[in-house]
Parts: sequence; structure tokens; C-alpha cells
Amino acid sequence: RYEHIGKQGSGTFNQSGGEHVVGRYEYNLVYSPSYVRLSIGGGSSEYNREDYDIPEAEQCFGEYNLSGGQLTVYGSVAVANGSDYSGYNECDLGYFNLSGGTASMHDLIIGESGDSVSGEGYVTVSGTAQLNLSGSMRVGVATESAPAIADVEQTGGEVIVDGIIQIGESGSDEQANAYRVMGGQTTALGGVEVGTDLMNSGLAELMVASGGILNADVSVKSQGLVTGSGGSIIGNITLDGGMLAPGNSPGTLTVDGDLYLNSGILQLEADSLLPEDRDMLDVSGTVFFGDGLLVDLVFGYD
Repeated sequence: RYEHIGKQGSGTFNQSGGEHVVGRYEYNLVYSPSYVRLSIGGGSSEYNREDYDIPEAEQCFGEYNLSGGQLTVYGSVAVANGSDYSGYNECDLGYFNLSGGTASMHDLIIGESGDSVSGEGYVTVSGTAQLNLSGSMRVGVATESAPAIADVEQTGGEVIVDGIIQIGESGSDEQANAYRVMGGQTTALGGVEVGTDLMNSGLAELMVASGGILNADVSVKSQGLVTGSGGSIIGNITLDGGMLAPGNSPGTLTVDGDLYLNSGILQLEADSLLPEDRDMLDVSGTVFFGDGLLVDLVFGYD
């Protein structure tokens, strides 16, 4: 039912082949998907460090490296879920690295904070890796008392999410929770939500660049940022707060769909009137301009 890597110390699991199964299919027929969980880095428990004679200076750290084979979780995978119990360190840290093979699960939760402890989670998808979610992905789940740090970077492979990808505010102005498609393709049938309007602090970022492809409708809310150069978004973008900033001083972001600029900021940089010297949005559909839109033209690159 439960597997933990680095729950009350440090742990690394390397899989290069074979099959690793967490839980049973029958559990999904009787219980909810949350009944089964693979926790990578941290995780709350009724026990504290003293029960395991673990020094307080040691951080809860977990790492799962998949380079081949099949990982099947009949439930959720949590990468760095901050614990709420005394005796733990100030941050739980987790890494989930996929460079090959196939990982299938219901939900993927990255960087989940407890009441007072932050979770810091990192996921990489590269090479020929395949990541399949029958549920949803949450990138950064902060609380008012503890920030969450979550970073997903895809440079290859394929990610398929049947539900929504939700990129939450980090709760910290120093670092954004981010999902970056820098290669390969991500498909989210339930769309991508950048910013949740649930918190007024921190940032949430979606970047599609360097030949990466995102196949999803995108909703940008307050504290949300969508950016990128050389990437393609196949779907509609709706700006309801937050910022849309295409390019990379300069660069072009391609949108194969409609663009709804209801409110928020559209930021464009230019160094001259030449196309190669300015940020551009290449939109195949219709562009709608709302009354709440602010266009920020920046002349000269930072």
C-alpha cells in the first residue's frame, strides 16, 4: 500500500529494467487512489526521528531514478511532501528522474508543504521516458505558513495526463514553481492551470521552448507566467490575470489555437522593428483583447 524512499533519512532507488509495482489494481476498485502512495523524500508519520535514532541534522531526502523497465503505482506518487511532525528538518527534498522506461500512476504531486515544513521536489523527463497519469499532476502545493518548491523539466520523452496539470503558487517570491517543456511532448487532456488564485504570494511558471510541444488548453491566473521561445502550444490560451511573455530576448512562441487576453499583462520585448529583433506570438486562431489587458512594451533587452 505504501512505499517510502527517504522518509526519515536519505534513500535512493535506481531502476534500469524489470517491473516495480506499488499497490494492487484491486485497491482502486475498493478504495480511492490516495489509498496507495509512493513517497519520494519526506512524508508524514506518527513516528519521529527519536524513534529511529536519526540525527536531526540529516535531511529527509529521497531519489528515484528510472532509466528502463516499468514502474506502476496503483495510486499517487508524491515527490517531497513536507511533514508536519516535530523532530523533522525544515525541508523535505525529493527527486524523480525519468530517462527511459515507462512510469504509470494516478496522480503525481510535486513539492507539497505541510503546516510548517516546506516540500522541495524536482522531476526530470528526458530521453525515451514515458510518463502516464490517469489522474492529475500538481506542481507545488504551498500553504500560508510554508512555501513549496516544485520544478518539472522535460527535455525529451512523452508525458500524458488524463486530467489537469495545476501549477500552484510557490508561496515565495524568490523562486517559482515551474513546468518547463524544453523538448519532447506533454499532453494534458484536462488542460494546464498556471496559478490558482488561492494564494497571493509566490509565482507559478509554464515555459514551452526549444522545440518542446504542449498539447493542452492553458489558463493563466494571478501569479501565473507563461513564457518560452521556439516552443508550440497546441490549444487555446486564456489570460485571466498573470502574465504572458513570449520569447527569450527575442523569440517566438507558437500557439495553434485561439488567444483570449481577458486581463493581466502581455509583455513584449523589442530591440528594433526587425522581426528577428523582437518577441512574437504566432497565433493560428483568433486573438481576443479584453478591457483588463495591459500591454507592456519593453524596448531594449534586459
